[in-house]
Amino acid sequence: MSDPEFCGRREVDSRLRMLIVCLILLTFILPQNSVQAQKNSGKEQSAEPEQQPLPLIRPQVDILVYVNPAALMNLPEHDLSEELERHLTNTWGDSLDWRFQLLKEVMWPEVPEVRIPMRAAAGPEVMGATMIDLQVEFVSGHWEISSRRWLALTNEWTTGVNRTVRSRELLSSQLALAIVESYAAVVQIESVEVDSVDGSLIAGEYNVNDASLPLLQTGDYLEVLLLYYDREGKLVTRQKLSWTYLQVQQRNRGRVICEIHSAFRSPISRSRRRVEVMAYRVASQAAETSLHLSRRGDYVRDFQLGRVYVTNWHATEDAEEGAEKPARLLVADRNGDLILNTAELSEGLGSPLLKLEVMSEEVVVARVPYLLGTQLELTLTVPDDSARVAASIRFEQLKTELLRVTAKRATIIAALKQLIDNPREIDPRQFFEQIEELPSKEQFLTQSNLIRVSAETDLLQLGNRVAANQVRKMADASEALINRFLDEEPLTELKTALNYVDLNAVQPTPENPQPVAKPRKGVVIPQFNK
Repeated sequence: MSDPEFCGRREVDSRLRMLIVCLILLTFILPQNSVQAQKNSGKEQSAEPEQQPLPLIRPQVDILVYVNPAALMNLPEHDLSEELERHLTNTWGDSLDWRFQLLKEVMWPEVPEVRIPMRAAAGPEVMGATMIDLQVEFVSGHWEISSRRWLALTNEWTTGVNRTVRSRELLSSQLALAIVESYAAVVQIESVEVDSVDGSLIAGEYNVNDASLPLLQTGDYLEVLLLYYDREGKLVTRQKLSWTYLQVQQRNRGRVICEIHSAFRSPISRSRRRVEVMAYRVASQAAETSLHLSRRGDYVRDFQLGRVYVTNWHATEDAEEGAEKPARLLVADRNGDLILNTAELSEGLGSPLLKLEVMSEEVVVARVPYLLGTQLELTLTVPDDSARVAASIRFEQLKTELLRVTAKRATIIAALKQLIDNPREIDPRQFFEQIEELPSKEQFLTQSNLIRVSAETDLLQLGNRVAANQVRKMADASEALINRFLDEEPLTELKTALNYVDLNAVQPTPENPQPVAKPRKGVVIPQFNK
C-alpha cells in the first residue's frame, strides 16, 4: 500500500472517532437541557397570574310586553316572541336571570305596582332586580313602542324613550334594543378615593355574547345612591346624592373604576358604618328639562330673572390665548323657570354633562353638574345672598361719596400748597375749616363698619358663610380706600409749614380754658323760659 493511501485512511478513521465522541456527548447533554427548559417554562407559566372566573350574581329581570292586537296583523305572535327571545339571548347570554312574557288583550296598567317581591335581607342580586314594561301599538301604518322601568335599588318607576318602527323586520330588534337600554347596570361601590371609586358590576358581564351591547361601557354615567341599614341589617332608607355623577373610566368584566363629578369636594365618605354605596346607570332620555331656580333664606322663594351660565363640565382652559370656551347664557322668567334643550345644548357644548353656574350680580352662587335629559323637571335652590347684594350697593354709594370728598379735599389742599409757594395776605384758617367741615375718615370707617356688621350678621344667620366672607372682603377694600384717600399726614405737614394752630386740638387748661362753641350761621337755637 502506498503512503498516500495509508495517510488518507488514517485521516478518515480519526474523523469517524470524533463523530462517535460527539454523539456520545450529545446523548448526555440533551436530556439535561430539555429538563432545564421544562423547569424554566414551568416557572414562567407560574409567574403569569391566572385569570380566575368571576362570581356570577344574576339579578332578576322581568320583561312584560303589552301588545295591541292590531299590532300583530301580518305578524304571528310566536314569531315575534321567538325573535325577541333570540335577540335577548344573543345579547345578555346567561348574565341575567331574565324572563320574557308577551301579553295581548291586556292594557298597560295606569298605576303600576311592584311585581318583584322584596325580602327583608336585601342582597346585591335583589337590589339589581328590575321590571321592564313595554307597550306596542299600531298607529297609521307604523309601530309605536313605549317603555318604563322599575328598579329595586331606587324603588321607583322611570319612563323611557318612545320609539317609532316602520318596518316589520325591525320590530323585534328595536324591542330588544329598548329592553337593553332600559336595564340599569347596578354597581356596588367598594372603595372610595379622592376623585375616583372602585366597584363591582352586578352580573359582571360574565358570558355576555354580544360585545357591541355591554351592560356597562367606558364613558357611561351613573348616579349614586346611599342605603342605610339598622343594626339588624334591614334597609331603613335610601338617599340619592344630589349633583353627583360617576363616569366609567376603566372596566374589566366585573371590575369598574369611575371618576367622580360632583358639586361637592367629598360627596362620598370613605368611612361608612351600616351604609352601603350603590350606583346605577343613567342616560339622556328626555328631550328637554324644565329647570326651576329658587332662593333659600328665611323662606324659599322664586329666583326671578336669575341668570345661568351653561358650559361643558369637561372643558379645560384652552392653550391658545384669547380662545373662549363655548357657553350659553340662560335667563329665568319671573317665576324662576327656564328650559334646557337636550339636543341643542349637547351639540353646541360638545357634551351632555353640563356645568350650571347660577349668577347673582357678578358672583357665582352655585356651580353644579347636570347630565342632560335625565330628568323632566329639576329644581336648583341657591343660597339667598340679598344681604350681600344690598351691602355691595351701599359700599358703592360709600365709594362715590368718598370720591366726592376726596376731590374737594384735594382742591383745598392744592390751594394751601399755593400759599406755601406764594405767600399772600390770606388767612389759611378758612381752608382748614372747610376741610374740617367735610366728612372725616372716622365717619367713613364707622359707616363701612356698620354696613359690614349688618350684612354679615344677616348672612351668618342664614348659614351663608361664603357670602359673609365676600362682604368682609368688600369692607376691607373700602377701608383701604378710605385710609388711602383721607390720610391725615398731608394736612399735618401743611399745618406745620403754615404755622397753623388748631384751637380744637389744644387741651383745655386753667390758664387756657376751653373756648365756648359758637352757633353756626343760619342755625336758630331755641330758648326756653325758666
